Amino acid sequence: MIITIFKLLLKSVYKDIFMNIEKDGLIVTAEKAGDVVFSGASKVEINADKIELSGFQFTGGDIGKDDIISITGSDVLITQINIKDYTSYKYLIVDKESRRTTISYCNFENRINRADQNILSILVDDEPGYHKIQYCSFKNFSGTGGDMGVEPIRIGVSTQAHLDSRTIVEYCYFENCDGDSEIISNKAAQNVIRYNTFIDNKKGELVLRHGDEAIVYGNFFLNNKGGIRIREGQNHFIYNNYFSGLTGRAINLQNDPSDPLDSIHFYFNTVVDSKEILLGGNGDHPPQHVVFANNIFAKPKDVLFDDPTGNEKWMGNIYWGKPGIDTVYGLKNLDPCLMENSHGYFQLNKKSPAIDAAISGFPAIPQIEGLDFDDLELDIMKQTRPDAIPQQDIGASEFPNTVNVQPHATQFNTGPAYIDHETK
Repeated sequence: MIITIFKLLLKSVYKDIFMNIEKDGLIVTAEKAGDVVFSGASKVEINADKIELSGFQFTGGDIGKDDIISITGSDVLITQINIKDYTSYKYLIVDKESRRTTISYCNFENRINRADQNILSILVDDEPGYHKIQYCSFKNFSGTGGDMGVEPIRIGVSTQAHLDSRTIVEYCYFENCDGDSEIISNKAAQNVIRYNTFIDNKKGELVLRHGDEAIVYGNFFLNNKGGIRIREGQNHFIYNNYFSGLTGRAINLQNDPSDPLDSIHFYFNTVVDSKEILLGGNGDHPPQHVVFANNIFAKPKDVLFDDPTGNEKWMGNIYWGKPGIDTVYGLKNLDPCLMENSHGYFQLNKKSPAIDAAISGFPAIPQIEGLDFDDLELDIMKQTRPDAIPQQDIGASEFPNTVNVQPHATQFNTGPAYIDHETK
C-alpha cells in the first residue's frame, strides 16, 4: 500500500482552512510539530481510512456551531494536536461509523462557548468501536458544573447505552474541568478507564451514567468534588484506584429508577481524607449485589459511609475513622498504618495490618472480547501481587513498594510534546 505524506512547511497561522480528507492512507502533518496554527473557522473532516493527522494547533478561532475535527473513517490516528481557546461545538467527534480511532498526546483546553456540547465525543454503533484516548490532557473548562453538557469526554449517548463501545481511556490528565459535573460521561457498555489522573476539578467526577460492564482501575482522584458516581448499569468493576482530598463524595451509588444498579464491585481501592461514600439506600430502587472487598477507608473528612441499603457485602475491608453506619463482618476497625511517601501519597508501612490480609471469594473480574486489561495480578503501580489472594495486601498498593505510589498521568507526560509543560 502506498502512503502519501502531506507536510505543511511554513511556521504560520492559517485562517478559515477547511481540510476534507477523503483519500485512504494519507499522513497529514506539520514539518515541525506545533509550528502550524489554524484559526478562524478552520476545521478538518476525515472521511477516509488509515489517516494520520498530527502536529497542528487550533487556537483562538470561532467556528460557531460546527465541530473542529470530525471522523467517520476507520484506523485513524490523531496525535500531537493542540485545541485551545476555540468557539465551537465539539472539539473532536468520532462518529459511529468509525472503528479503531486512536487519539493520543493531544491537549483540549478552554472552549469559549458553553453550549450543551461536550469536548471529545465518541459515538457508538451496533459493532464495538475499539477506540483509544491516551496520553491526552483536558484542562480549564469553566462553567457552573451541573448538567451543562460540557463533559471533557463522553462515550455514547443515552440511546446507545445497550451497545458495546469497548473504548479505552488511559493515561489522561484532567485538571480544572468545571464545565459539567461529569468529567468522563460513560454512556455505553464495556469501556475501560485506567491510569488517568483527575485533579483539582471542583465541580465534577467520573460518572458511569449509562451502560454496563465498565472496568475502572489504576486511576487517581485528587482534590476533586468527587471520585466516581454510578447512576445506572450492571456488572461494573472498580479496583486499584486511589482517592484523596475529595470534598463532595468519594463514591456515589445512586438510587435511580431508570436502570437500577446491580452487581457493582469495589476491590482493592484506597480512600483517604475524603467525604463519605454514599451507598444509595434512600429510595425505592436501591443498588443490589454491591460488593466491597479488600479496600482501605481512612481519615475521612467527616464519616466514611452514608445511606446504606443494609444489603452490601463487605469482605476484608479496613476502616479508620467514624464509619457513619453500623459496622458488620468484613469491615474491620484497624489503623492501616499508612505512611506519606516523598511524593505526598499514602502507602502501607511495614507494620500495616493490611499486609497479607486480603480475603478471597468475591466475583472475578470478567474478560471482554478484544480488550486486554490488568486484573488483580497487579496493583495500582503495576507491581505484581502474589498469586494467592490471602497473600495479597488490602488497598490499592502492595508492600514493599518498589515504586512509590504516585499518578501515572501528569501535566508533564500528557498532551503534545511541543507545549511548554511549565505553562500548559
